[in-house]
Amino acid sequence: MTHTRTRLLGAGLTAALTAGALLATPPAAHAAPVFTTVEVDPAVQSALSAGACTATTPPPGTPATVPLTENGPAVATNLTATRSYVANGDPADTLTTTATLAASSRATTAGGLPQSITTSFTGSFQSVAAKPGGSTCTANALAQIQVAFEFTLAQPMWLSWTQHHKGPAYTDVYIYDDNGDPYEDHYGLGWDSSSAGTIYLVPGTYRGYLESEISRTSSTSTSLPMSGSAALNFAPIGSASKAPSGKAGKYVALPGARSCATHNATATLTAKKKQVKQIEKVTFSVNGKKAATLKGKKVKKGKAVVLPLADNAAADITATVVLDNGKKKTVSAGYLACTS
Repeated sequence: MTHTRTRLLGAGLTAALTAGALLATPPAAHAAPVFTTVEVDPAVQSALSAGACTATTPPPGTPATVPLTENGPAVATNLTATRSYVANGDPADTLTTTATLAASSRATTAGGLPQSITTSFTGSFQSVAAKPGGSTCTANALAQIQVAFEFTLAQPMWLSWTQHHKGPAYTDVYIYDDNGDPYEDHYGLGWDSSSAGTIYLVPGTYRGYLESEISRTSSTSTSLPMSGSAALNFAPIGSASKAPSGKAGKYVALPGARSCATHNATATLTAKKKQVKQIEKVTFSVNGKKAATLKGKKVKKGKAVVLPLADNAAADITATVVLDNGKKKTVSAGYLACTS
């Protein structure tokens, strides 16, 4: 179920958020925590599924929940769920199933806002039957972690999510709002899975989890590896999805973020007189369309160029500088939308 206040966007914006839209400012010392809750909740299980059999080893113990410290080191979680069985009346018919999961999880914040929640994992399922043809016992083994979280936003943000795995795993990205209704639930089940998306978060309280799991049932000898990851990456509205880059950056400075309050972005010509004198013309384009041109007397050191932008659309801005020697140089940057 998808809440009506969310809007899914394309993979390009998702990639931009993941790669470059995170806040760079470190949190202030002794700042209040951003996450009300962020912790690793592990679980293990081994159980007989079928067959007249008796367990010969105890069930795995219940692992403890581990808190994540914001901006702290990644937390490692290592789980093993194993148990052995013997067929009633046939001591030569034994079966052992084992699920292992090793995960690394982390939560980061910046500027009093959530920045990322990530988990990556590897694991395996193994079963060993004493008889070549398999056992009359059938048993399951499961190892699972959930990185559970809760936070409150006082301002809107963009959120990108990804999940992928290889092998017989299960991954899930789940986030819901303060009404308790499912907001977004994206899972991968089966041998291989990969998906990603972007949503617009309005102010409010959000809860959810990232999940990774290995769970199989077997009566024969087998060994199956798995691996994967799940992640949430947050970015403020209007922030840069692609930092300014290009050889024209010495002549034109593109902003670090667009202004959602004034619905524009302001570019500035260099304040260095020698470099300004080298400029014949500067052309600005927004999403491939010409937005402004400066030439002649309009080319002045430190001149600000205001480029109007639509609030509900991402913006790619390019400045093309033509120099007095005829050479062309460009600088470009990308910015997230201000609204959904």
